[in-house]
Amino acid sequence: MRSLARTVFKRSRWGKKVEHRLPGRELKPGAGNGQGTHKAVALSRRGKVRKFLIHNLLLRTFVGTPKRGQECCHYDGDHSNNTLANLRWGTSADNAADRMRHGYNKKGTRHHGAKLDDDKVRDIRRRYAAGEGVTVIGASYGVAHTTIGRILHRGGWSHVE
Repeated sequence: MRSLARTVFKRSRWGKKVEHRLPGRELKPGAGNGQGTHKAVALSRRGKVRKFLIHNLLLRTFVGTPKRGQECCHYDGDHSNNTLANLRWGTSADNAADRMRHGYNKKGTRHHGAKLDDDKVRDIRRRYAAGEGVTVIGASYGVAHTTIGRILHRGGWSHVE
């Protein structure tokens, strides 16, 4: 991706307006978010610098602006593959379905913050069915009673039978 050739006007130290012609240059992509999975470029306008995600720039330039509620989706699930053929506008649900299809969903033990595993979840459901309270069960596993409630009502760990 290249920047545009442009003309910049500055004042010399004697106050005279001086014209500087700057050629277009290759933009260096960097990390666009905290995880570094999406690539971004820094663009400036009137001295203000902003980061733009490359996939959004490509789609806006060659496909058009997204409709309300749409975001960028990668067909192959590879965030570093920013070829136009790999990009499309879609909903958040489309992106979630893509993550499921590519195996990138962070459910259960695949989530970095998981304190439980499938066997513990089954045991939690068994203990609750036997009449044990959610606070007692939560304390024994080191999780909040609200977490136990979500497990029991299939709001979390719904993939475990």
